[in-house]
Amino acid sequence: MDMVKTKPKVWVPDSNIIVYWIMGRHILRWLIVDYYKFSEELVSTYLKRYEDSINFVDEILKQEKDSNKFYVVDLTLNEVFSGIKDEIKSVMLFEKGYPLSRWSDRRLIGELKLDEEFIIKIRDFIAHAFHELMKKIEILPVPYEDEGYFDVYASLILKNIAMQTQDAILLTTAILERADYFVTKDEYSVGRYKGVIKDKYDLEIICPEHGLNVLKRKVK
Repeated sequence: MDMVKTKPKVWVPDSNIIVYWIMGRHILRWLIVDYYKFSEELVSTYLKRYEDSINFVDEILKQEKDSNKFYVVDLTLNEVFSGIKDEIKSVMLFEKGYPLSRWSDRRLIGELKLDEEFIIKIRDFIAHAFHELMKKIEILPVPYEDEGYFDVYASLILKNIAMQTQDAILLTTAILERADYFVTKDEYSVGRYKGVIKDKYDLEIICPEHGLNVLKRKVK
C-alpha cells in the first residue's frame, strides 16, 4: 500500500514575533548589560515579555520542512527594523530618565542619536539573526499582482476598523498563500478579528504559545 503524504501546514509569523525573538536571542543582553551597564534583572524583565515568541521561533528552527512550511512576508524585514528601533528607544529613554508621559513626544524622540558604531552593531545582530532564520523560514513576496489581492485586502482593511495597513498586507499575503496559521502577539488590531477571518478565509490566527503547542502536537 502506498503511503499518503500529509500536506505540510503553512505558517506565517507576524513581524512582532520575529522582533521579540531577535531582541531576546541576539540583542537584548548586549544592549542592556554590555552597552548601558544595567542589571541582569532588567534583562529578565524584558525576557518575560519576549518569552513565548522566543520559544515559538526556537521550535520553528527545530522543525523538519516536510511537516511544516514557514514563511515571513517580505514586508516583515521593514517592520523588524522598525520594531527593533522601538525596543531600543524604550531602553534609551529609560536610561536618560525621561518620564513615561514624554515617551511619545516626537520632539524628544527626534533628539535621540545613535552613533555609527552602535548602528553597525545592531545591523550585524539583525543580519546574523536573519541568516539563522532563513535556514528554516522562506521569504514570501507580497502578491500585489494576484487577481484576488485587491478584494481580500479591501475586505480586511475596510471591514475591520482597528486593523492597520501593514497588518492587512501580511494577512492578505498569508490568505492568498493558503496558510493554515498566522501567529501574532497583536490581540487588538489582528486578534480581535480572528473568528471572522477564520470563517471567511480559513486562516487561523493564534498566539505564539498556542503555536508552540501545535508544533509540539499538544493541541490541534
